Amino acid sequence: MELTIKCPNCKSNVPIGYPVCPYCGYDLRAVIRLKARRELTKWDIFTRVKKALFTPWTIFNDIMIAPDSLGPLIIMFIFSIFSALRIMILLGREIPLSVLYEVFQVDLLILLSIIAGLFLYFIIWIFISIYFNFIIKLLGSRPDSSLTRSLTGYSAGIFFIPLLISSVIVSTIPSISDLNAIAYISDLSRIVLFVGTMIYLLLLSDGLSKAYAINRILVFFLSIPIPLIVFLVF
Repeated sequence: MELTIKCPNCKSNVPIGYPVCPYCGYDLRAVIRLKARRELTKWDIFTRVKKALFTPWTIFNDIMIAPDSLGPLIIMFIFSIFSALRIMILLGREIPLSVLYEVFQVDLLILLSIIAGLFLYFIIWIFISIYFNFIIKLLGSRPDSSLTRSLTGYSAGIFFIPLLISSVIVSTIPSISDLNAIAYISDLSRIVLFVGTMIYLLLLSDGLSKAYAINRILVFFLSIPIPLIVFLVF
């Protein structure tokens, strides 16, 4: 038996696969996404997160059918753990571990670092989603906030490798007295993150162009302020 959905406008039963109701012309994409989202399992989301971290260019079709926000939150949590470990490595280079344990409750410090990182990544995610919704509207399409959030969040999985490389680079920072070496390594880390941001925007522009039928090149060029802000701030 063919699966159907009920058109909210004319109440007709429409076979799954029709983006528009053949009886009244109502746009059914939001209804289809809602139905697909309800059928998402935890295993589906885990599979999406794995794709986002290792092959993010393969995930767009899944997201367009059923966007979700849990997967991006998991990705941000993973990045927050990276950030917390990065902080601990830097502290450990300046303060002996025995002293560190005496001065701080290290487990609490790690937990607070993860929470702070998660909060920061969440704010950045929401800001970027709002910005791209503006771009989508500017280019003549109608944005779907949940879809845009899902695309911007999952596409951030491309940062996994640059963030790992940046963390390795930062872990090589020598004693605080060697200021020239610190400046060089810090700049190198920033360049890696900047390149990662550009790759992220290229990937995201491709996903948004497919989801909203807008020009990929225009989306990318309108997103250029984001990496400039990242490079200046971080």
